[in-house]
Amino acid sequence: MKYSVLAPLVIILITTLGSISTVSAKEIYDCTILNKSGKYIIKNDIINLNNNTVCIDIKVSNIFLDCNLHSIKGNFVEDSYGILTNSSQRLKNIKIENCILQEWGKQGVTITNTTGATLKNLEASNNLRKGMLIFNSKEIIVENSTLSYNEQEGISIEDSSKIIIKNNYVLNNLGLTGIMLKNNVNGGSIENNNLVNNVHGGIRLENNIQDIKIKNNQIKSNGVGSGIWLEDNIKRNLIENNEILNNSFGLVITEDSSKNIVKSNYIGNNYIGIIIADAANNFIYDNFFNNTNNVEIYNPTNNNGANFWSILKRAGKNVIGGQYLGGNFWATQSGNGYSETCLNSNNDDFCDKPYIIEENNIDSLPLTF
Repeated sequence: MKYSVLAPLVIILITTLGSISTVSAKEIYDCTILNKSGKYIIKNDIINLNNNTVCIDIKVSNIFLDCNLHSIKGNFVEDSYGILTNSSQRLKNIKIENCILQEWGKQGVTITNTTGATLKNLEASNNLRKGMLIFNSKEIIVENSTLSYNEQEGISIEDSSKIIIKNNYVLNNLGLTGIMLKNNVNGGSIENNNLVNNVHGGIRLENNIQDIKIKNNQIKSNGVGSGIWLEDNIKRNLIENNEILNNSFGLVITEDSSKNIVKSNYIGNNYIGIIIADAANNFIYDNFFNNTNNVEIYNPTNNNGANFWSILKRAGKNVIGGQYLGGNFWATQSGNGYSETCLNSNNDDFCDKPYIIEENNIDSLPLTF
């Protein structure tokens, strides 16, 4: 029988790799500082009985933290953080998974000055400020997490770029909104999230937010606020294929927000479907409106006041299943909306006459059956 001279080397290599894999995860049993790169795993629930202001303090790059579904409770210590990336130098390559963060004086999770982080399968609830804050960071993914019953927002993003928020449940938060993007956030997406019963709104973009895709979200029953609110120089964002239901206001666009595209959304059972105030040059088409009041426009003469409520007729499946794209479908809960009562003498999927919202805001091709 032939015996390869490589066999001993292969056996040594396999043994070595097996040894590394079994000892590479460092175990955590209490609040601590992570100042060496590597993988860490939390082995038990942690309660902040020593009144630490930070429980898991990440100081270096290349950290993989697995909480193994254990809870990290803050005991409501004032100005405290559950997990914090905290370094004067920009951190990179951070991964945090399977954590339950509750009862912190500030945030459950705070990511600052970081490039490249994935936050997955987290639960942040009952924190005295936000469930999660991402500040001065980029290339951050938040996915498959639940943010609920926080005193402020569920997720707040500030001064950051290339942020992806997907497949999360954002529920029953008490602040301005469920998800907040504020102060110079550029690039990214908010997709496939459920935002329900947040007291003052679902999603809010405020102060210089650009190039965000808001798609395929369920935004329902968000109290006295709006499903989606755009305020103060919000530009070139896409709002598409969302269900925005049972809020006080479906969508608000205000304060010099322009060049946003709003299409293929179902906006229904809100007191007001869409409000536009001091905003122009937005493109709003192929949406289904079915609200107590579908649209209100304030100060339409500012910035010429014109928004675009339809596109040129072209082939394509529209929001009510017709074969052409053009404008919007205007319904009411009592069944007497413009699209429900207009004439369509040539059966071409469009009302014979435009829907005049006001002088500068006209749907030239309102959809009908």
